Amino acid sequence: MAAWRDAATTMCIPYDDALGVHPQAEAFTSHEVWDFGATSADQYPLLLHFPYFDLYRKQVVKQADLVLAMHLRGDAFTNDEKARNFAYYEALTVRDSSLSACTQAVIAAEVGHLVLAHRLPGRGCPHGPRRSRAQHA
Repeated sequence: MAAWRDAATTMCIPYDDALGVHPQAEAFTSHEVWDFGATSADQYPLLLHFPYFDLYRKQVVKQADLVLAMHLRGDAFTNDEKARNFAYYEALTVRDSSLSACTQAVIAAEVGHLVLAHRLPGRGCPHGPRRSRAQHA
């Protein structure tokens, strides 16, 4: 039990002052953003078409762990932080995991994106292509 307490006291969620968001991993926001425009619909799910080495060096996520953290520990984030984090990660999340849709929907509703929150659970299938930002509106 002591080892778990020690682990808990040393955990932190980094913060990028320049962007005003929490990186989901140390230095995540310093990586190059994935080129979604050059990724065709038949290249999803990404992990089946690109090496992990490439994916983990770019800003792209199959599910936003930071959004999950905001869902599980909402008390640890301000409303403004939640809104900024959600907007940031929504643009980077490809939904290659069926697990992300429900969590994304809960936080979308919490930060005021009600139409998106309603649509997200139906997009939980990992076989569909990433939706463009215009389709999220």
